[in-house]
Amino acid sequence: MLITNGRVVTFGATNRIIENGAVRIEGAHITALGEAAALRAAYPSDEVVDARGQLIMPANICAHTHFYGAFARGMAIPGDPPADFPAILRQLWWNLDKALTMEDVRYSALVLLVDAIKHGTTTLFDHHASPNAIDGSLDAIAEAVEQAGVRACLCYEVTDRDGPERARAGIAENVRFARRLAARPRPQLAASFGLHASLTLSDETLAACAAAGAAVGFHVHAAEGIADQEDSLRKSGKRVVERLHAAGVLGPRSILAHCVHVDAWEMEMLRDTGTWVTHQPRSNMNNAVGVAPVETMLRGGIKVALGNDGFSNNMWAEWKAAYLVHKLWHGDPRRANGYDIIKMAVTHNAELARTFWPQAALGELAPGAFADLILVDYQPFTELNAGNLPWHILFGFEADAITATMSAGRWLMRDRALLTLDEAAIAARARELSAATWQRVVDIAVECTTSEPFHHKAHQAGKPSCALWCIGFICLRRAALKLSDALGLGAREVVAITGAGGKTGALYRLASECLARGQTVIATTTTHMWPPPAGDGWPLLLGSVREQRPRVAQALAAQGRAFVAQGFDASGRLQGIAPGDVAILATLADIVLVEADGARGLWLKAPADHEPAIPPLASVVVHVVGLQVLGRPLDSAVVHRPERVAEVL
Repeated sequence: MLITNGRVVTFGATNRIIENGAVRIEGAHITALGEAAALRAAYPSDEVVDARGQLIMPANICAHTHFYGAFARGMAIPGDPPADFPAILRQLWWNLDKALTMEDVRYSALVLLVDAIKHGTTTLFDHHASPNAIDGSLDAIAEAVEQAGVRACLCYEVTDRDGPERARAGIAENVRFARRLAARPRPQLAASFGLHASLTLSDETLAACAAAGAAVGFHVHAAEGIADQEDSLRKSGKRVVERLHAAGVLGPRSILAHCVHVDAWEMEMLRDTGTWVTHQPRSNMNNAVGVAPVETMLRGGIKVALGNDGFSNNMWAEWKAAYLVHKLWHGDPRRANGYDIIKMAVTHNAELARTFWPQAALGELAPGAFADLILVDYQPFTELNAGNLPWHILFGFEADAITATMSAGRWLMRDRALLTLDEAAIAARARELSAATWQRVVDIAVECTTSEPFHHKAHQAGKPSCALWCIGFICLRRAALKLSDALGLGAREVVAITGAGGKTGALYRLASECLARGQTVIATTTTHMWPPPAGDGWPLLLGSVREQRPRVAQALAAQGRAFVAQGFDASGRLQGIAPGDVAILATLADIVLVEADGARGLWLKAPADHEPAIPPLASVVVHVVGLQVLGRPLDSAVVHRPERVAEVL
């Protein structure tokens, strides 16, 4: 095939613009390019495609994205607007990913693959999460990728935030998919090993991932927000990149997304290990996490590529954001030169793609390169040449200028008509699925963080009051009741929270409300629980309660709150204090909130004989039951110790 009558932009080591040029394609590769007349004479029998004076350019590459986030578009986040990045994770992304079914996974990918083709992006590095649909999720995405005709490097993000079983399942999914491709290579697919972030990985899980994924390389968020650094320092005494390096994660096949909050020593590690960094300015602005020091990284020889973090696959929009945000951030219009943007978005993205598809070049038009290209209907009204092309793209190019997209010699879109995907049918089914997904997100948010209980508080002689956190939240919302008011909490209380999944959300909701009314609050556990999210303002004090008493008092005086625990267990959770030691804490704060039970996140729990670990001084006991259990079989999928529940019923 000859694509003729175009202005050929080659990119590559030496960018050229060939006026009245042509590109010859045979199979998946480019075999020649040059002046149109010469190529037509050399290949008179080839099919001819008239570019009609358009630019013929390499297709775009995205170095970091999230197909799974597609259904977040237009969704109202339940609860109060998130005030910082950890809150965005908790309220949006960690609820959305839990809500996804396997069909949601497939259609989330399909809608963004439609978007990619329309925006001329044919190579993508995806980072996936669906904790309730892990096994086979990468196959579902891979099927969509091959149907679309683009190429993608896929991984599943491993995390401890959904418990050890799902962490192990995430590891297994990465390993299974990588082995599948090794045994039966697919030209449009590649594999990496996904990790969420240092923030949600224990040392044990990080070590297991490092051992399992060393051969393929890793794809992980790093120092995206300051909370990631604070958490890493608290857990390990190391900064994020140091911790990942010590675990064996860095290397020339590893991608660290964001790196907003890295210092000079971390940058040295990234450079010396040949680790890739990806820059996502639109996402960083949206999450208000800061701006990565990419100019410093580039100057120091770090390989910085450009991704979109799940924003639209209009990579030129990402170019423009990168070009502008550094000027604003530094108050200097000289920052982020157009050639810096080209180095990330073109040169480094192409080199990263070549790392995972070594058979031929991507991101350039040259003999032997993959035939991944786009036609761009751009009529410049000033001179366009190889030297000023970056500024024409930054100030002149718009997404609707792309009229055709090709990957591996196959047209995916021509004259703006999609050829491999039915956009209308995909969008219609996605609207049906996303509506159900949004409802599940609301249900999950209610269960985890925003439920208000229907309660019955009956004081009995010598016994604490008891409340049931499970039903009636709609009534309380209509009455505008707060949880602390519904429980009738007074000036000084010790509240023990027991039962099924949702205890931690109840604890933090009560803490927030009590702090808002001027009370001092201590949070603790008598069992095991995850530490408070980094950046949420909770001083974490570990050790003997008696020895920590002065520090607790200081924290309360300074910040009005403190989180007290014995230490960390092997899984990275906090070890609880003795129930009797809660009496010491009760002398220091107005409100002591105690997570006094564990249920592995399940919706109903029957306690063992030694449970729950309620402090003797408790004045209020809140027992949590998940409404989702209603109408479900009482098996181990939803009930902790179903055999004991069966005995009672």
